[in-house]
Amino acid sequence: MTCRIYAVAGDYYHRADWSEQALRAAIAVLQERRVLAEGGLDEAYELAMVPAERLREAIKERPDVLVITKEERLFPESPEPGRWMDEELQLAIERYVSSGGALLALHSGLAYQSDGIYRRMLRGWFLHHPEQKTVRYSHVPAPHPVRLSSASDFAFKDEHYFVHCEEDKTNVFLRSESEDGESIAGWTHDYGAGRILCLTPAHTLEGLTDRTFIQLLADCLQTLSS
Repeated sequence: MTCRIYAVAGDYYHRADWSEQALRAAIAVLQERRVLAEGGLDEAYELAMVPAERLREAIKERPDVLVITKEERLFPESPEPGRWMDEELQLAIERYVSSGGALLALHSGLAYQSDGIYRRMLRGWFLHHPEQKTVRYSHVPAPHPVRLSSASDFAFKDEHYFVHCEEDKTNVFLRSESEDGESIAGWTHDYGAGRILCLTPAHTLEGLTDRTFIQLLADCLQTLSS
């Protein structure tokens, strides 16, 4: 059976094509794993990039995994930035997850300052980031649902996302560190009958194409689609 992954990507500061490139690379890793485990198969994963304005209807198609890597504001440098995810859409996403869907909030998908149901579902959100510099990401050895294919730490030039995370209400599996300090970089939890996973890297093309990051992204998608 094909696993359908729908993704909403791209905003003022983040290129949709870079996010798509990373997601397709991760899906290629998943496909290779499936072939190695089960032999020759047809395409087991498919990715559809969904325009933000079509997400409400797309959710009704019940994708296996929904990826949001798009920040809240439409025009962040304007006095009136506007927001693309209204309350009705947030409720539609909440119903999708609570009834058994899977949501990956990736990088700018965590940049939501409004206290709506979407942000409360995530149990964590972006606070700020300093200038780009080398960020080291390290796996948390404690038990958690993410099946990591590699225990290796990794590092690249990135936006070091500092986040608020309700650590006592989720499972942290990744932390970040730079000369500016430390933060949480990956967490996951059940939500109703579904699952939510949050991941802070990556912003740069260097990071989005990093081999270890792609393996980690594949691990996260596999956890959500299992």
